[in-house]
Amino acid sequence: TVCDEMIRQLVAERIVPASKCRTIYSGLDVPSFTADYAKDRTILRQQWGIPDDACVVGNISRLFYLKGQQYLLDAAARVLRANSAVYFVLIGGGILEDELREHVRRLGIQNRVVFTGLISPQDIPRYIQALDIVVHVSLREGLPRVVPQAFLSNRPAIAFAIDGGKDIIDDGVNGFLVEPENVLMLAEKI
Repeated sequence: TVCDEMIRQLVAERIVPASKCRTIYSGLDVPSFTADYAKDRTILRQQWGIPDDACVVGNISRLFYLKGQQYLLDAAARVLRANSAVYFVLIGGGILEDELREHVRRLGIQNRVVFTGLISPQDIPRYIQALDIVVHVSLREGLPRVVPQAFLSNRPAIAFAIDGGKDIIDDGVNGFLVEPENVLMLAEKI
């Protein structure tokens, strides 16, 4: 499996004994995430229309079912009522983009939410370093690769307390774990 939590789930469901399981974590190109992209941070924020000194919360994932972006957007509306200086960036493309854009419009937060569209995997390190906080709100995920990528880039992460996220986020230390679908808690942690 890609994380210890998956083994716990397999064993709990009596699918396979623990002795037949092993965790093999996904490999990452560490130097690309530890490099300094300060110039790119400024350039990307300018492209997004975001002030360099703003707090930027980002999500990197396909805009697809079970990825949970609607919860992040609902939390964004709450956060923005308390602090209008925060911006939200959804990095990725997918079949739910139009629906999510409409959700943003209904929430009235279109001036604080940026959709980047699909980016090259090689650009992910640059984009992470243009963010201040990485949020992963998927409802089902083995090991959310963006969380260790955020950590390598010295960014805190917030994720729903499911699957591999529970293995790599030390709640309150390097980020926060949030009860799945809990918009109030997500907004509070952001």
